Amino acid sequence: MLSSCRTSVYNFPIRLSPRFAIRLLSLIFLFLLWFISPGVLRADSLEDGVRLLARRVGVVMHGATVEIREENRSSLQESHVAELGRAFRDELSRQNVKTSQQGGTVKILLTFSENASGYLGVVRLQHGTDSQDFIQVLGKAADDGVLQQSAGLTLRRELLLTSEQPILDAMFPPGDANKLVVLGTLTLTNYDRDGGLWKENSEIKLPRSVPVGRDLRGRLSLGLDELSVAFPNETCTLSTHDGQCHPNRGQVNLSDMSDEALKEANIEPGVEAIKFQSGSQATVMVAGKDGRLRLYHRDFEPFLTVADFGGQLSYLQSDCGVGQQILVTGRSDQTSTDFLQAMELREEKLVAVTQPVPFSGPILALRPATRSAGIQPTSGIAIVHNLPSGNYEVYRLTISCGN
Repeated sequence: MLSSCRTSVYNFPIRLSPRFAIRLLSLIFLFLLWFISPGVLRADSLEDGVRLLARRVGVVMHGATVEIREENRSSLQESHVAELGRAFRDELSRQNVKTSQQGGTVKILLTFSENASGYLGVVRLQHGTDSQDFIQVLGKAADDGVLQQSAGLTLRRELLLTSEQPILDAMFPPGDANKLVVLGTLTLTNYDRDGGLWKENSEIKLPRSVPVGRDLRGRLSLGLDELSVAFPNETCTLSTHDGQCHPNRGQVNLSDMSDEALKEANIEPGVEAIKFQSGSQATVMVAGKDGRLRLYHRDFEPFLTVADFGGQLSYLQSDCGVGQQILVTGRSDQTSTDFLQAMELREEKLVAVTQPVPFSGPILALRPATRSAGIQPTSGIAIVHNLPSGNYEVYRLTISCGN
C-alpha cells in the first residue's frame, strides 16, 4: 500500500545543537522528496533528471519489487528513451528497489513528455486502487544537431518479400519496378511481380570460394554490363558470360559511395557513407561506429555531428520538402528492434521531417532501390530481421507529401 500521512506543525522556541540541526535539515529534504508530488527539481542533463526522479521514487518504494512500463510521448528518439529507461532502472536498483518484468507488487508507468520548458519525466505508482504521481523536469536535450520538426511528410513502407533464409540486399533493375534481384549468402535470386505478389523467376549459385562466416553483410552494384556482389571477405562479379569470386582482404566497400569517393574523403572501408547534393555543394554523411553521424563538405572537416543514431543510412529523391530526404536508422543492435526516420539538411542542420517508423527487429541494410550511374533513387530498400518470427524481410520505402 502506498503510504500517506497527516502532519501538524507547532511553533514554539527551541534551541538545537548543530548536529541535530543537520539531521533535521536532512529529514526535511527527504520529506520534500517524499511528499511533494508533483515536484519540480532541475538537473544538468536528461540522465541526471531521470536518476533524480528514480531517487524520489526510491524513497517511497525502498525494498519493494516493482514492474515498470515505459511510454514515450515526447520527440525524443526511441533509442534515447531506452537509454533513459535503463538509467532509471539502474538508479532504482541503487535505492534497493527490485524490478520485475511482471508480478511486481507495485506497477510503475514511466512516461516521457515535454512542454515549452523542456522534457518531463512522469512516474505513476499504482498499487491496487491507490496511486501516486511524481513529475520531474528533465531539462532540455543537448543540441545534437537534429531539429525535431515535421514538414508533414510521411515515410511509407511496403513489405515485398519474406524468407526464412538470410537476405543481405535487394534492388530493382533500372527502369523496371516489376523485377527484383535479391542477394542471399550463396545465391542471387530474380523475382517478377505478379499482381501483388513476387514470384521467383530464376536463381544463380554464386561461385564463392571463401567461407560465409558470421558477418552477414552484402551489397549489390550494377555496372554497364555486369553485376557485382560485395561481401565482407569476398567480391563476386557476374556478367552475361561467366562469374567469378575472389577474396578482398576485408577492404570491401558496402556504402553508397564509390571506392574513389571514399578514398578522396579519407573514409575507411566498411563504414556506411552517402554523398548527396545539398544546394550548390556536395555533402558527405558518414555513420561512425560510435553511433554518431558526421557531415562534411569539400574540406572533409565535419561541420555537423549528430549523436544517437545507428549505422545504416541512405537517401532518396521525392517531390516533397526540399526534394531530397536522408534515411537513418536508430541505434539498434542485432538483438533489438529498430526504427527508420527521414530527415532533410537545411542550413547545415538536420531536420526530422517524418515520424519514426518502427520495425520488429534490426535493420540489416538500407539501400537505394535502384542503383545506376546518373539515376537518382526515388525509393529505398530496407532489409529487416524480424525477431518474433525469425524471418528476413524486404521493404520498399517511399516518401509521400501528406499524412
